[in-house]
Amino acid sequence: MNRFYKYILLILIFTTSKGYSQSGFSNISDERFSDVNHWIKSYPHHIIGGAENSFLKNETPYKLIAGASAIIILSNYDQDLKDKFLNKPFFSNGLSKQADNFGKTFGWGYFAGAGFITLESIISKNNRSQYFSKMELMLESIAVTQVITQMLKMTVKRERPNQSDNHSFPSGHSSSVFALATSLNGIYGWKVGVPAFICASVVGAQRVSSSSHYLTDVATGALIGYLVAEGFAQLHNK
Repeated sequence: MNRFYKYILLILIFTTSKGYSQSGFSNISDERFSDVNHWIKSYPHHIIGGAENSFLKNETPYKLIAGASAIIILSNYDQDLKDKFLNKPFFSNGLSKQADNFGKTFGWGYFAGAGFITLESIISKNNRSQYFSKMELMLESIAVTQVITQMLKMTVKRERPNQSDNHSFPSGHSSSVFALATSLNGIYGWKVGVPAFICASVVGAQRVSSSSHYLTDVATGALIGYLVAEGFAQLHNK
């Protein structure tokens, strides 16, 4: 494992001893987790509520408009960055491989996130509802993000800068790692969120450096992951 990610994981593990869970998770008593059948029956309503929070309620539409506007501006740099990094990536081979493995589907970053939640829940002596609420937030944020991401990939069919296929827009690595980072931030606050967002940003930068994605692919993926996870975090923190 690259030394950079070892340091990040050490920082995250250190925070488990400090009790950084948000109050919405530390005080939760969710009847949805009382038994499996109850959870299954209640989940459709839950996921609809999370989707509404992600794109329709509160300040989310303004965030979506602001993000889309920023992406339009960033599109002016897509071709320049492609030309610059197509044959000269700014990441070393070792760091590039680690960042790729961190953020890809079933990459080690998501197992690290699940392991961190489990470890922190054990140390904090969480009850079953508290633990499953945290794990549910992380998993559903990534899953919903990926559904949206893959639908856009199949619809837009943008060719990658390296011309390997036409699944460039948006970046799946970026959308998932930003969903992971945002969900961890929603559970534990900035002291875990900041290191997680640093990891997510490194993954996003690697996708541009390796010519796997344009800058706007990464920015769009990050926006999707953030909005989805933030919407579900609001639902869990009620």
